[in-house]
Amino acid sequence: MRFTLGYYSVRIVDHDDQSIPLKDFSSTHDLYSVFIEYLKQRDDSHFKDAEQYKVFRVTEYMTEEKLVKGIIEIGDYGMSAELIDIESADKTYEKSTTEAEMIPHYFLAYLPPNVNQGIIILQKNSGRGVQTALFRDFERQIKDYNPKGKVNFYPMLPRDFIDELTKKGRFTKIRFIRYNQLVDVTDAYRQERLGKAKSVEGTTEFTYQPERNRNFSEMLRNLTIEAIKDSSKMGNMAEAIGYECDNVKVEVELGGRKKTINLNRLESLKADIDITETIQTNKDGHPEFFSIDAIAIDFLESILTDLGAENDEQN
Repeated sequence: MRFTLGYYSVRIVDHDDQSIPLKDFSSTHDLYSVFIEYLKQRDDSHFKDAEQYKVFRVTEYMTEEKLVKGIIEIGDYGMSAELIDIESADKTYEKSTTEAEMIPHYFLAYLPPNVNQGIIILQKNSGRGVQTALFRDFERQIKDYNPKGKVNFYPMLPRDFIDELTKKGRFTKIRFIRYNQLVDVTDAYRQERLGKAKSVEGTTEFTYQPERNRNFSEMLRNLTIEAIKDSSKMGNMAEAIGYECDNVKVEVELGGRKKTINLNRLESLKADIDITETIQTNKDGHPEFFSIDAIAIDFLESILTDLGAENDEQN
């Protein structure tokens, strides 16, 4: 089993999609207190997601100053399965369609009131975790506190990964994609040397590709790196190139290999931190709470240091 930690930016946005302080979620509650109330509810009763055939519950949590951590369990149901002993290959049990194997996952949420960005750290087991179920369920529950409230969760990337892209990576292509529109391709041209546009039914795509053995301009490179750090800034790239879009895909060459970064699916980068070799596990094969908690706290402190450094760089 491979254990990783991933982290996510948590933002409240107003009707103009601008980030506002976490304390301003509603007239009576900041986001931290809403999240605590949510955990209480899921500690008392589980949630069954009939669309995804998953069951979800909180089994324990503890609070500190604007920080809460604990264990969330999630399991799949809807299909029967045989359980066998891996040594003898003998059948030991058969799971029914209404039974779910509940797997524990560590979580940590840091939601101070006077900032525009909180952080949630989540455990994953061999790439599988609770992030989708947690975020979907929480977004449904916040309507009880603010019917018009909107909370966005963005995957964040470790600063080391961004530094590696900045220092070693070479951006080779950017694809600006607009869906469900048919646009004259000539509207996509700003300068002939910038690239080419192509139009297909329901999708218009504008591709920026520098000449052979040439790099992106420093401005566009910096905007690309900012958008990889925070996909909400994707619009800045489109504005710079003069082409409105719904998604941006960036091709980068790193270590002799090319990979495509989908700014609408940054989680596909799999930039989670692997803690398999440093974690202590219990007799059931799950991480010991004290062990994964210590790593997550160090991780949080590193994230906050990175965010402070980024803010200093922008000032």
